[in-house]
Amino acid sequence: MASIAATIALVLTAVAGKIPEKLSSDWRVTGDSPKSYEAGIDSQVKGVHRNAKFLRFVEGNGTSWAALTQNISAENYLGRRVRFQARLKTRNVDQNWAGIWFRVAGEDGTSRILYNCSDVPLTGDNDWQAREAVFDIPEDAIMISFGLLVGGKGQVWADDMKFDIVGNEVPVSQQYRDRPTENKTLEKPHL
Repeated sequence: MASIAATIALVLTAVAGKIPEKLSSDWRVTGDSPKSYEAGIDSQVKGVHRNAKFLRFVEGNGTSWAALTQNISAENYLGRRVRFQARLKTRNVDQNWAGIWFRVAGEDGTSRILYNCSDVPLTGDNDWQAREAVFDIPEDAIMISFGLLVGGKGQVWADDMKFDIVGNEVPVSQQYRDRPTENKTLEKPHL
């Protein structure tokens, strides 16, 4: 039944002329129900660069959440202040919220930093808005993860994504700690 719903969604998308482009292999969908969501590049949406990444609910009970995630090695950022930023747009976000997220894991797999945009949530329908996460990367960090998230039904787009080192004059974001993670690494962000 789930594969029939996914096929119907793909056919309807194709009929509407909006077959999404695939993301690079650096990106993956994670969360409590990643198969309930679809991610890709939407060249039809009008953002800054016309190649906005998206994450959208496609099937299921609608009480789940998912994140579009990229993992990179923390090695080049140890002791530095970094910023992940993006411009976001949402449609029909009906539960929880949509936004960016950012996480730093230590060698033991626990979170040294966790930010999920709950301080500036996007719900419902929103035109493009800037969001950012800024943190000092601890010396014992192993992996940095970042991306988009959406809870429940709806869709979030991200455009003009940037990951860079910033000065200490840029304030850090609110954070949460001590959650387990997988220990996977990549070398650098591919936004």
